[in-house]
Amino acid sequence: MAKHAVITFDDTEVKHVVNKAFELRIDPVDLIEKGFVEGMKEMGDRFEDGKISILQIFAASKTMRIGINMLKLKLSADNHDLCFFGNIAVSA
Repeated sequence: MAKHAVITFDDTEVKHVVNKAFELRIDPVDLIEKGFVEGMKEMGDRFEDGKISILQIFAASKTMRIGINMLKLKLSADNHDLCFFGNIAVSA
């Protein structure tokens, strides 16, 4: 679902996916790697094949960024000892 949200630029779906992942206690790293990153890889492949434009890459990136930012907020709310450095989380 996360991959689909990125590919379809669906900001609402990506928010739903992140909320559902926390509800089901899905590992955030898996969500990022198997969902967001895989979605961006597919968009990159489509771009290389000339099937989409760079604007669509930017749109997919924006959707992924919304999901990542939600993850950051949820992780920091659940664990106050968590510090973020860009997209890297470190537990104190």
